[in-house]
Amino acid sequence: MPLLPRRQKQAPMMHSNIEVVGLSRVETVSSIPSDATTDNQPGAGRTVGLFFTYLGSELEDAMNKRAERLNFGSSTPTAQLARIDSISSIDSDATIDDQPGAGRTVGLFFSWFGTKIEKALNKRAERYGLGPKAIADEIICRLGYSDMVFGIRHKLVSCRTLSKSEMNSLRKLCKKMINYARSRVIDTQLIALEEITKLAIEDPEIRAVLASCNLNRLITHYAEPDLLTATTKALGAIEFSNVHRVWAPVASMSNTLWRDSSDIHVLLEGLKEAVYETIRNPPTSFLSARYFERAVREFGSSPRLIHEPLKDFLRGFKDHYTRVASLNPGCIEWSTFESCTHFPPGGQMYIQERDIVDLASTLDPHVFIRHLSFFLVRFFPGSPNYSPYNNNTHSPRIFEPGADLTGLYTFLSSLQDPLIIAHIFLA
Repeated sequence: MPLLPRRQKQAPMMHSNIEVVGLSRVETVSSIPSDATTDNQPGAGRTVGLFFTYLGSELEDAMNKRAERLNFGSSTPTAQLARIDSISSIDSDATIDDQPGAGRTVGLFFSWFGTKIEKALNKRAERYGLGPKAIADEIICRLGYSDMVFGIRHKLVSCRTLSKSEMNSLRKLCKKMINYARSRVIDTQLIALEEITKLAIEDPEIRAVLASCNLNRLITHYAEPDLLTATTKALGAIEFSNVHRVWAPVASMSNTLWRDSSDIHVLLEGLKEAVYETIRNPPTSFLSARYFERAVREFGSSPRLIHEPLKDFLRGFKDHYTRVASLNPGCIEWSTFESCTHFPPGGQMYIQERDIVDLASTLDPHVFIRHLSFFLVRFFPGSPNYSPYNNNTHSPRIFEPGADLTGLYTFLSSLQDPLIIAHIFLA
């Protein structure tokens, strides 16, 4: 792996104290001008900056003494100012990106160049069976899963019990994955944490092995928001047993042959309220949404096994999911929400255009644009001759039969900031 700048560690914390309030990331805008400078900041050019500061201070003292000998300056008495040297709490060799000071541009270039090298080395390492993705694939293969087809894996031998040696090998691989999650390279950490989250959802045996490991090693010492969120998700995917307990039967139901659909109806009615609660609860919302995505994909991949009660259940959960997104957008994992709109058309369990149009009338406009602008870009053609209105009647153009876009056009017309509208069509 490439040598990258070290990040400052924060005080360690136990994962039992972590609570997810929202999974959306808020971008910050620096109030410091890009050409501003300040002394003794971590970053490229720190030593050169300190040297120039020292020379400037010596020059200032020499000029002040010369001015005194020539009787320059005011004759009124002045208070004597004593300089107190401060001790930095940051290590002298610590670095951080994009800080005002000498060498800022050079530091940004090295940071960009290092990222390119890092990604190239990571891809090459994966081809040689190294890295968190390669370890995750090996874990899946050890458990007898097939290769992914249409985003779904199927276990070839579902009832086989792992031997003691196979379990030890699986435990070693899981520990390797945790070690990758503690890498000094943030991209490697994020990939490893995402793979741990997927593995915990994929199979209960993997989840049990991960739970037997020292999960405190997953706790990050760095303050990056993305890393904190990914760590919280990985820990939640392992420890939220209540979500797995209610969702696992639903997710696997489409691959099970049932003699009587009434049995499915009774089972789903008993699980309904508990399943709905998992999407309403902010800490478990992301896990519930991922299970929903998996259940819909597996339902669509097995058209011969048509279970009307399961279809109705997923359609009802979809409506509840979009309602929760409109009322509490901060608890929604929007990347999963977006992936639930990419299924083939025609299925009523998928999130439809009409559902997103309804969200436009309830969500804050900035929240809608931030998380759902992909829909607007996909829905409206990018042709230079495109007009959102019919040429003759000047009424909103309807692209699909039966689609009611009045709410969407009302939302767009309520936007007053032209920069926001430009962002929608140019994103």
